[in-house]
Amino acid sequence: MTGGLPVLAHEIGDAVWRAAATLEIRRDDTVSGIVAAAEVIGRKFLAPQIVEAIYSKHYLSILRKIAERKPLEMRFRRADLLEYLTDAESKVLDNFLRRMKKLGALEPDPGDRGGYRYPNRLYAMYFLLAALRLERSRG
Repeated sequence: MTGGLPVLAHEIGDAVWRAAATLEIRRDDTVSGIVAAAEVIGRKFLAPQIVEAIYSKHYLSILRKIAERKPLEMRFRRADLLEYLTDAESKVLDNFLRRMKKLGALEPDPGDRGGYRYPNRLYAMYFLLAALRLERSRG
């Protein structure tokens, strides 16, 4: 989940501990804690540089579709994503991918030409939550 970053592991641990109703941590507590940690990490590290930079409704929709398809998978292929996009979204996909790479939100998958991956799973989860929240707020 953390991509090897201790600060992210610390956020998850804190969030899971706060989510637990008892001293025994259950699966539900873990899931709730991970979602809460994704929100915290997203607000601290991603929102200022990435989510606020994505203002296009097409970009938001692409972000949501990437995250919704396989929210906790680290990789996706551009060609597979094109199958789910509208014509308007398809036209801006390459610009979207370049922008997300520049911002550090996605990186090319070295093992798969035309593939992309998240630096860690928490980014994927936060992007889904952020895209859904922004779409709701913008109508």
